[in-house]
Amino acid sequence: MNETNKQINEISVTKFELVMLIDDTEVDLYIASLNINKHHFAEKLIEFNTGEKALKYLQDNQENILMLPGVIFLDLYMPKMNGFEFMEEYKKLPIALKEHCQVYILSSTVDPNEIACLRKDSNILDVFEKPITRNYLEKIKGKYPKRLKVFSTASIENNKSKTKVPVTVHLNDETVIIVNNQAALEQWLERFPNARIVQ
Repeated sequence: MNETNKQINEISVTKFELVMLIDDTEVDLYIASLNINKHHFAEKLIEFNTGEKALKYLQDNQENILMLPGVIFLDLYMPKMNGFEFMEEYKKLPIALKEHCQVYILSSTVDPNEIACLRKDSNILDVFEKPITRNYLEKIKGKYPKRLKVFSTASIENNKSKTKVPVTVHLNDETVIIVNNQAALEQWLERFPNARIVQ
């Protein structure tokens, strides 16, 4: 690994330790996860494309607080089990779990009558229109600062010259990509602040 032209700074950021994202649309999942990672909202993000899978995860880990998400983003309109049906089953989960998890509803179309109905549910903290934005995320972090934890992240800065491409970039423990041009490299580093460059 060549660090000749790069300086790595350690930056402290506050995040939720674990966040859950439930959405059946691949594009919406991608955009939401991109913004959550870009704006340092979660240290770890778990994604589910069905309400059933997400519900089973919560049921399987209901006694293990360390495996439970501090925030759940739930898509309202999904096949099989939609957001309304998910919340009906969610109500049956232990009180301790529901006190730990904060549920936020996401929807591409916001019907005023549905919003009024959803806000009567004490287990739902708020309803947001897609896509997830930085303002939404900052609003949530601002309301619950005591639930956030401090994490350090590596920020890569070039000193005198650009990083030579092509390079191998480790986005996370599971994803490795080859980047062939400088513009693409800068975009990936912006999207994944914890990315590690190997030359």
